[in-house]
Amino acid sequence: MTKEKGIKHVFFKQGQPLQVEVIDLTSLSRNHQQIITQPHRADFYHVFWFQECSPVHEVDFMKIKTVPNSLLFVNKESVHTFDNTPYKGKVVIFTDDFFCVTDRDRQFLHHSILFNGLYPTTVIPVKRDDDFVADTIGRMEAELRISNDSLQSDILIWMERTSMIRL
Repeated sequence: MTKEKGIKHVFFKQGQPLQVEVIDLTSLSRNHQQIITQPHRADFYHVFWFQECSPVHEVDFMKIKTVPNSLLFVNKESVHTFDNTPYKGKVVIFTDDFFCVTDRDRQFLHHSILFNGLYPTTVIPVKRDDDFVADTIGRMEAELRISNDSLQSDILIWMERTSMIRL
């Protein structure tokens, strides 16, 4: 982490071979409150799943109101700030190195409405009876618990792409 004109810069965790991680938001907010409640810029993408909370998340100095059981997509290099709401949910973080195996992958990621800097930050409510998000994130967590093998990266990328296309 470095500091840039008053804004901390957060880098993806060193030593993560796949450059993707699923993090529990309750633990994140408890363990890193000093960092996340201040404006910070991350060099990775975020897909937040706010399960039973509705925080106001500030992205590029614009307040984004969420609702329980919604997804929030935050582009890499965006400045964002967590409020002091108790968080319950998950966040999937990943880098270009994880997602962009080919130039076509990079084009998809950078031109999709989810992570395109030309559109407002995307919040998507999830239907109460739709288990797709819970199932996808649960499968990603299970796959990440398995020791790395030659197919793990491909499996995780497929899960991530499938979830973005479905949304």
